Amino acid sequence: MAQMKCGTIGLYAWASVATSGSAAKRAVALALINTLGQSGNIVGAYFWVKAWGPTYNESFALCALASSASISVCFFMRKNFRRLNREMDLDDEVCGFDDHDHGPRTGKLSRWRYHT
Repeated sequence: MAQMKCGTIGLYAWASVATSGSAAKRAVALALINTLGQSGNIVGAYFWVKAWGPTYNESFALCALASSASISVCFFMRKNFRRLNREMDLDDEVCGFDDHDHGPRTGKLSRWRYHT
């Protein structure tokens, strides 16, 4: 279970580059992610019922289920980000963007993409 704390650091780094918008919107998004992520520490305390000891098979099963759900959400986000990146690539082609040129309408580079 100790590796879950290490994985949280990677999740926060990914979430910080995956959120777009103003700095205030990113701060709110990271605060919500942090709140939801830390709520597992509160709920997790109730997973280790004394009556389930000394093997705690049920507790380990609940932790494995929670980890599987978290990994599934990460894979869903990755799949969704890849789809959004493909859509942005198609929009760039339609608007006439390329890797070295500015767009004809806005004058801004449209090369920002979600990190997958």
